[in-house]
Amino acid sequence: LEYKRVYGNCNVPRAWKENPSLGRWVDTQRNHYMLLTKKTSTCTPRRYSSMTLERIRALDSIGFEWVLIIRTEWEVRLD
Repeated sequence: LEYKRVYGNCNVPRAWKENPSLGRWVDTQRNHYMLLTKKTSTCTPRRYSSMTLERIRALDSIGFEWVLIIRTEWEVRLD
């Protein structure tokens, strides 16, 4: 929540230099969410996801960004 307070979003980069462990944790949550929600064909085995509906709801409630939105420097300057 500190990141959100400072930056106004939950769009933590995977390789965030100020807190690498937070960046890795957020990346892991995104990966497990994608594994859980990814639609696969019946012949493709689904990899295990430890993501729970309870965790999804908790992260949704704080505005967690499930998909990392990468903006170019040009887009940032437009804002």
